[in-house]
Amino acid sequence: ELLDQEGFAASYNFMHLPADLCTGQTFFYAFVNLTTPREARRFHHHFTGFCSWPVPCSSLAAVEFSEALQGLDQMVERYRNSPMMHPLVPDDLRPAVYSDGARVAFPAPSRRIPAPRLRRGRKGSSRRLTFELA
Repeated sequence: ELLDQEGFAASYNFMHLPADLCTGQTFFYAFVNLTTPREARRFHHHFTGFCSWPVPCSSLAAVEFSEALQGLDQMVERYRNSPMMHPLVPDDLRPAVYSDGARVAFPAPSRRIPAPRLRRGRKGSSRRLTFELA
């Protein structure tokens, strides 16, 4: 919703906001794939230092470009067989694919998906929200 409210509806085609599977609490970063290099630059400019969160928060956003994965195809391949796509993972915590601003079905896995392993969170983790652009 935030990206859409900030003028980026239909500008992204993949999003994953990693979170603790037990609590649903996010880890304060997201993976977002923008549809064009121009939109990626606009997103970078808009969200670097962003602080107009919909809930009270003093954190500033940072935006980083991913060197590991680029593009929708690579993001889908990274996650389609991931434990994050297992039926035990709530749908709102799974990576998502979008088309023209609407969520669409994630491509089917190509093999059996293992159940996620649950780990305890780290103490003292950073409170800065970081978007990694693919």
